[in-house]
Amino acid sequence: MKSVHQYPIWVRLSGRRVVVAGGGTVAERKIKRLRSVGADIIVVSPTLTPGLKSLARLGKIDWVRRAYRKGDLSDAVLSFAATDDPDVNRQIAREAAEGRVWVNVATDPSISTFHLPALFSRGEIQVAISTGGKSPALAAQLKDKLSSAIDPAHGVFSELLGEVRSYLKDSGKDQKTRAELLRTLVSRGESDLLGLIREALLLPAAKRDWKMVDDHVRRVIGDFGFSCAESLAAVVPKRGKKRRGEESNREEEDDVEEG
Repeated sequence: MKSVHQYPIWVRLSGRRVVVAGGGTVAERKIKRLRSVGADIIVVSPTLTPGLKSLARLGKIDWVRRAYRKGDLSDAVLSFAATDDPDVNRQIAREAAEGRVWVNVATDPSISTFHLPALFSRGEIQVAISTGGKSPALAAQLKDKLSSAIDPAHGVFSELLGEVRSYLKDSGKDQKTRAELLRTLVSRGESDLLGLIREALLLPAAKRDWKMVDDHVRRVIGDFGFSCAESLAAVVPKRGKKRRGEESNREEEDDVEEG
């Protein structure tokens, strides 16, 4: 069978209507990721898992307590057919196509218009791996390998680079000079800055001293108008880590590739 290439994109779903048909464990996994990006989630299902019931009671999701009906995808930008009935899921896929709504079909990836990759995050860094739905097991294995290589310090480093980039934009330096400084900071960061950040992460937040990071950045770009300690305080994990890579992947453990 000829492979159909898929176009990878990142989509902003904050405040946008997403319909999930089904209230089982598969639906719960999908809803978990949707909640993390602020989607407006409507769940259509006669029953829910205990976890989803709790979310409904707290007003975190809207629960339509019945089986799926034609028209339930109205105004949705994204939909998930996650019932335990393949015929109902196919019906949802047909209606999604008619209404030009993107749909993910749990029981038949071949009629989905999008798939969910295996995913892990380090701060604002997100890494997604997809096999086009052909081998979720392989995607999970690759995710595990990459998540070991890209540790929490990379997430902190990314935040720092964002602060430096914003500062350089306002500094009056030309684009070529800014790009060269950032490339130098990234290349040196792999050997120096990441080590300093990892050392800081070993300590409780109250005992961290970012002065060495400040000094290192200053040697590359010159004096700058912000403090690493202040700019990173809001994004760095609060607890110290006992060793590199110890940060748990619990929040990503369900982010496996799905059809």
